[in-house]
Amino acid sequence: LAADDVLADLPEGERRQRLVPLRRLAAAPADAVTREARRTAVGRLSDLLLELGEAPEAVTLLTQVDLPPDPELTELRFRATALAGEYDEAAAIRDAPEGWVELLTWSVARPAIDPSALRDEIARRFEDRLEGATRTAFEAASTTLTERGDERQGNGQVTGDRSSRVRAGEE
Repeated sequence: LAADDVLADLPEGERRQRLVPLRRLAAAPADAVTREARRTAVGRLSDLLLELGEAPEAVTLLTQVDLPPDPELTELRFRATALAGEYDEAAAIRDAPEGWVELLTWSVARPAIDPSALRDEIARRFEDRLEGATRTAFEAASTTLTERGDERQGNGQVTGDRSSRVRAGEE
């Protein structure tokens, strides 16, 4: 974990270097690392995978790891399942629109993530429940996403969640 602390300061384009040591620590035998070290590694790895647009891998990690319930890991599981397009599973974790809109706002700022399907799901699922500040945040994130999409037109870039790759015919 100390090595990851150093690697965490790498420039954005070099963050993938953190994956190998974090994966090894998360998968280490139970007698080789403490439960807390494993929990920290799983949290960091999941967060990094989400930042890199690898939500399906984060879902797999978070569902297979043998750790006691933890609010931080539960939040990461919500984010991972929603970004992976597993909306019913995500709704079982968080069913209020505020959390979904917070995730949309977070994901719009990440170049490796295409949260278009998430935006559409929020609109469908919470259409009648988006009010006040939550509606304002949703509209702002939607506008930013639309502007970001306009900038990407024509570059062939497919990023982020599973639904983006499915729509692009990659899966």
